[in-house]
Amino acid sequence: MKRIIIAASLSVFVAVPAVAADAAGIYAGVKIGPSDVAGSTLGFGVYGGYNIDPGVTSKMTSSDFMSKVRFAVEGEYTNFGSNTNFLGYNYKASAIGAVVAATYPINSQFSVIAKAGLARSSTDVSCAGCFGNYATNTIGLRAGAAGQYNLTQQVGLRAGLDFYPDGYSMVSAGAVIKF
Repeated sequence: MKRIIIAASLSVFVAVPAVAADAAGIYAGVKIGPSDVAGSTLGFGVYGGYNIDPGVTSKMTSSDFMSKVRFAVEGEYTNFGSNTNFLGYNYKASAIGAVVAATYPINSQFSVIAKAGLARSSTDVSCAGCFGNYATNTIGLRAGAAGQYNLTQQVGLRAGLDFYPDGYSMVSAGAVIKF
């Protein structure tokens, strides 16, 4: 059932036309890929952000490189999935966070993205034969890198690697739509 919901979400983000022809402003996306919760699991996430007007940030420096960098603030929710180990312990993990994303355009269609910020990761461990469950929440640094290929000015495909508190990481592929 989760796979059907994820596939439907991805198709909506890829197929829905954008409301505005401008690439600046608000964007939203979905991602899916392997994560590492007590072994390899399938995780998914949703994120949204706001691109800061490049006219503001380009005036902050005289460097040609830095004048091309675009900044955004981004919030996200990531479900790393769940996994059961050979002892019968069931692990579930997720994270919610915010980052500042710096995007550097290589050309009109491809750009690279670096992210840094804070996230709160939650881990739940349960066992059928145990007396209780264990849950933990950790707030810490969150970082990541991604590449984005723009199909149109409004729709792009993104692949990335993200690191979260508690040592979780996720390799993902997804779609982003700019409003």
